[in-house]
Amino acid sequence: NRISLTENGTVFLQYAERILALCEESCRAIIDLKNGERGNLTVGASQTIGTYLMPRVLALFAQTYPQINLNVQVSSTRIIAK
Repeated sequence: NRISLTENGTVFLQYAERILALCEESCRAIIDLKNGERGNLTVGASQTIGTYLMPRVLALFAQTYPQINLNVQVSSTRIIAK
């Protein structure tokens, strides 16, 4: 007594497995966002800080949190303060 899927059942199973995997992946992504483990971070710095300090700090941050996308804006203090 062997049970097997029809051709239609096999096709449906493949799609169902993909759908379930996407559901699990989306749940993990939402949890990561809530926990601050994934997302986007924009950092602004003045010319001096952005040139001399930020590269080392941001390199360390990127190593620690590789799943967070960094956007760095270096400009005058007046513009960054806005």
